[in-house]
Amino acid sequence: MVFQNGAACFNPVHRLVDQVAEPLVQRGTPKRQALNLARTKLTDMGLAPDLAGRYPHELSGGQIQRGLLAMSLILDPPVLILDEPTAALDAVTKSFVAEVIRDCRDQNKSVLLITHDLDLAGALADEIAVLYLARSWSIFRAAFDGTTGPPLYPGPSPGLSHHGCGAGLGRDPGGCVLPDGPCPCSGQR
Repeated sequence: MVFQNGAACFNPVHRLVDQVAEPLVQRGTPKRQALNLARTKLTDMGLAPDLAGRYPHELSGGQIQRGLLAMSLILDPPVLILDEPTAALDAVTKSFVAEVIRDCRDQNKSVLLITHDLDLAGALADEIAVLYLARSWSIFRAAFDGTTGPPLYPGPSPGLSHHGCGAGLGRDPGGCVLPDGPCPCSGQR
């Protein structure tokens, strides 16, 4: 799990490398081997080797986020949950984090991305669930070519395949009726 506020996830009195290695140590990996694997994972996340020995308060927000990604991936989980992984990151770090997420998908990991960044969601998602007032409003199958950005706007779109009611962001799906009952987007039962 990659939380939105990465700095709050790290213990301020432990070095970054020790915290990234900790899941391996808890699973029985010898400490020296765990530290070596953690250093490698931190390097894979684009962090210079000298940053591994630093404490969280000595790192930037982007470095913290990449350290959190390293810790989340150190056990090679089949599922990765990310809550606003690119919030408050500069463009270069945001692009790097997006590439890490894409690599996870390419390795057949399931990724649940929670974000307000529709461009990021459009670039990385197979399906997009739009939540409104804490309820699922619409679920779209993403089909983006990556050249024009995600075509998420009200009404039907060639980039999104919906069940046919034409509901989209910013438009109340209202009372459309499907052959087997009301539109699931309308909230009617």
